Amino acid sequence: MTLIISSSVNSQSITGNGYRVGGLVGLIFNTTDTVANISNSTNSGVVSGGNYVGGLVGHIDSRFQSNSVSVDITNSENKGNASATKGMACGFVCVDIEYNFNVKTTMKNSINKG
Repeated sequence: MTLIISSSVNSQSITGNGYRVGGLVGLIFNTTDTVANISNSTNSGVVSGGNYVGGLVGHIDSRFQSNSVSVDITNSENKGNASATKGMACGFVCVDIEYNFNVKTTMKNSINKG
């Protein structure tokens, strides 16, 4: 599966009552090999939720060792604060602390100001 986000902007606050809340993407789950490309995109909204809250991507869950997840972030920015009431909050991307098999994240010319 390929996910492409290009020249996208979120400027609104995002609030989730549970898990997997992101400024652009809530969850990337690897039921198959997955490639996500985020380029020239910005989140400036506040992102809040329970756990796995990210400025750009809320949660990468890679529990299948036979599959891989590749996330490339280029020329992108998070300006919004990310906060979690029950667990992990991350500036760009939250990767699952237990299920993180074959995860590769690359960030180029990008900045977190949240």
